[in-house]
This record gives sequence, C-alpha cells and structure tokens, in this order.
Amino acid sequence: MRDGDHLYVWDNKADGHSVVALYSRSDTGNQSNATWNHYGAGTRLDHNMDIPEGGYIIYRVCLGEYADQIVLDWTCSPLKKESAA
Repeated sequence: MRDGDHLYVWDNKADGHSVVALYSRSDTGNQSNATWNHYGAGTRLDHNMDIPEGGYIIYRVCLGEYADQIVLDWTCSPLKKESAA
C-alpha cells in the first residue's frame, strides 16, 4: 500500500505461506527486488523505500516459501504502479 515512501507488506491469512512484494523502482533501473513478510498472519512489514520525489515503484504481491525463497507465481496479483509524489 502507498503511504509516503513506505511499502507495507501485510500477511492477512494463516495459510502457512509468507507474503512477498516483488518490485522495481524508477531510480534503480531494471533492478528486481523482493521484500518478504515471513512473520506470520496478522503482521505488517514496513519497508522504507526513500524514493526520490517524482519517482515510482512497480510491484506485485505474491505468496511464497520464505525459507527457500520460492515465489508461488500463480498466486501473484497483477502489476501495480504507485508514485512517490
């Protein structure tokens, strides 16, 4: 979710999977990044992005297996773009 330059990754379901946000930032070129919330159901991970004004992030949210760093591709949301404005 967008809130300033913070990327919040919520785990809303006790399903045994971690939640991962896969993203790229306008200020880092084609670099692919992942932020994992592996703390369990009902938790929120706050990732401070510190993106320059006018920048943006393109992301999708998926379930995965944190211990093995495996993303379950069939669970991913559509891509979304958010501005750092």
